[in-house]
Amino acid sequence: MNRLFLLLSLSLVGLCLQGQTSTSITISTTAQGAQFQVDGTIYYSGVTFVWPEGSTHYVVFITDAPTAAQTSTLVQTSVDGSTQYAFSGWEDNNKLVQPANAPIQVITANPAITSFTAQVSVSYRLRVSYFTSANPANPSSPPVCGAPGAIPPGQSSPGVVYVGGQCYWSSVALFVPANNAETLNAYPYPGYAFRGWTINGSNPTPFLTALTVNTPMTIAPIFVPAKRVSFLTEPLGLQVQVDNTAVPTRTLADVPNCPNNEALPVVAQLGFPPLCFGDFCRCATGLSFRDEGARDKRDAE
Repeated sequence: MNRLFLLLSLSLVGLCLQGQTSTSITISTTAQGAQFQVDGTIYYSGVTFVWPEGSTHYVVFITDAPTAAQTSTLVQTSVDGSTQYAFSGWEDNNKLVQPANAPIQVITANPAITSFTAQVSVSYRLRVSYFTSANPANPSSPPVCGAPGAIPPGQSSPGVVYVGGQCYWSSVALFVPANNAETLNAYPYPGYAFRGWTINGSNPTPFLTALTVNTPMTIAPIFVPAKRVSFLTEPLGLQVQVDNTAVPTRTLADVPNCPNNEALPVVAQLGFPPLCFGDFCRCATGLSFRDEGARDKRDAE
């Protein structure tokens, strides 16, 4: 009896299979390298399947586990951490998927559905690497600084930089959309000078620089120690020409603070005294100067 039942069951299965037709479907993403899963198997590029019509299959765009630093849960980070893929939705050849933004989809094989594509945007990691930084910034926390205003109390930095309009005062890693144009600007604090940017180890560029992010990148602002140079005249308060520019000098000498509101509007860090009229930060490039009718001038070498 059991043998007869088994033979009858196998016969029925054979008849069902003879009546089935197969259908082809291509599963892929718009960005090469983004991972997706089909029936439990992970793929990194488009793949074509031939499934029996009416069969059920599970397709998943793989996303990172939620963290406090991640604003969106529909993001996938590459294994090496250099690239992020932001998922916006699935799209079939007829544009009928709903809800499209659900990363998990159930597909019933059918000749009318020939493609299923994850819409993905790519961002690359951009490291801002300070050569000198006592307290690197926490990448998960928004930076607090200005141009060139104060940094968080109790912290120190040779200067602040702007990347794409956002201020940073120490090392940080951020993700920038692919092919995005980013502008760079640097503000050295008194006691430091700026020598340029290095981009992926390249030769230094000017303090105002633009770059297009089309790969993971590391940029480094080069701040170097600088010596304070004070110009005084006798009598006090006359002008001198520094770097081909006429500048005033202070009206009182040997005072702890700048006299008569003669401070330059620059925030000083690291206990460095404020800059007064006639004060400069000098690095190896030096300063050129001459008097403007003054009988004496002094360079604090």
